[in-house]
Amino acid sequence: MTTPAKSRYKFGPTYSHNIESLECDDRLGRLEIARSVARQVLLPHPDDLPKVLGIYGSWGSGKSFLLAQVIRLLLEANHSNEARHALLRDLGQSYAAEAMQRRCIVVPFEAWRYELEGDLAPGLIDAIAQSDTKFSLDSWREGTPKRANPPFKRQNEIRKVAKALTETLLEIVETFHSAKILTNLVRRLSTAREEMRAEAEKERVRIDQVRDKMKELVEAVLNSVHPKEPGASYRLVVVIDDLDRCSPENMVRLFEWLKNHLNVGQCVFIMALDHEAAARAIVGRYKTYLGEDHDIAYGYRYLEKLIDLEWELELSPSVESMALREIGFQQGNTPNGNLSLAGFIEARLGQAFPGRDDIWQLMALRSFGTPRTMLKIVNKCRLALDLLTTEAGQAALARVKFGRGDYPFWLVLLIAMYYSLKPYELGEFARETGLLYRVFSGITRDISGEKLSGPQLELCEYGIRFRQTSNLAMPSREQIRFLLAVIRENSLRTT
Repeated sequence: MTTPAKSRYKFGPTYSHNIESLECDDRLGRLEIARSVARQVLLPHPDDLPKVLGIYGSWGSGKSFLLAQVIRLLLEANHSNEARHALLRDLGQSYAAEAMQRRCIVVPFEAWRYELEGDLAPGLIDAIAQSDTKFSLDSWREGTPKRANPPFKRQNEIRKVAKALTETLLEIVETFHSAKILTNLVRRLSTAREEMRAEAEKERVRIDQVRDKMKELVEAVLNSVHPKEPGASYRLVVVIDDLDRCSPENMVRLFEWLKNHLNVGQCVFIMALDHEAAARAIVGRYKTYLGEDHDIAYGYRYLEKLIDLEWELELSPSVESMALREIGFQQGNTPNGNLSLAGFIEARLGQAFPGRDDIWQLMALRSFGTPRTMLKIVNKCRLALDLLTTEAGQAALARVKFGRGDYPFWLVLLIAMYYSLKPYELGEFARETGLLYRVFSGITRDISGEKLSGPQLELCEYGIRFRQTSNLAMPSREQIRFLLAVIRENSLRTT
């Protein structure tokens, strides 16, 4: 028998996202979604069956921000009747009465911290083992809303059970590979039926063994709460974030662990993930088993069986405003009352400029609607304006024959292209070639025969509308290259 490996995991920070920073405003307008997720955590489950909740969204769509909101709501509900009432006020009386007694031990697990270890499950157990250090009352500041887990005692019991479970996981982590096992068994089906049955029985024992130890760990965490509130019931809530930043293999392995081993009663998992990327990773993992029938639909069906309830994040109409507030800007409203990048530029220039409305329409494109992309565009624009509004910047603009207000639209357009297109596509635009250049210069007015998708398609469609309504002159090759030097190098190079 192989000697159990020692745990290789170290305890990291409580959570990378500051839950306290969310109390001022709901910058992405998703507080109601967060309340819905938190409410599902508190609701009674039949026989306290396990529950897996999914937060779906593309890369950079604000999933971590939403998880931080959920964490804050659950921690507040631990210590405030008012906070619990706010979450449960719309429920039926019997449901609400039981849910009002619910207290949550919230454990964040940032998967990317364990990516290089080759398997995420032992890291997940390590995070649960450190549950007494997560959002503890000791870290709560007097005079602020109490956002904390319940108090703990008997932490050593948690560590002891977690160590045994981790050793079991590490012992089988190299051999447990459900897709590989299934493929090998199918391949040997006609010649080794006894071996197949023995392997299947061995796998069943492993599953039962790990699941039993996981139950022990959850019970140890719940039993370690002290003092317990009279009449209160406790539930472990594991918040899994940053699966997008992990390899497809590690992502799917974690799904397998949850599905077969770790999903036990009195425990809720909340996972944030790009469900399309996850579905593709699942299909890739099982492609040998699936044969020619490896359509992405299989990945979606897999997720449907794993995740009990999901919320899919649409693009937020407040994303541009959120990004501008992040850099400290508070002026310049769009027609819907949100801050606008065009308003920010106008404030920096101290005057109106041509193309203001064109920028507003450009920023409304879906390709730039994720919080992460918008933050990059806004920050890059701020950095460029810091340079261009200096005396040296004004002199450089004059050398390439840009008027004071003639360049902002083209600056924003090139920044948007920089963060959404392939480098060669931006290079074509700088050389006055390629489809996008022909569209924005008015040479091409019909793209119906082109095979386009994603940001390139959206920018071409926008460019056709822009050229039909705007009087802005197309910049010269020298002017485009100057703006790209500002964007890429933060320099005023004009040659």
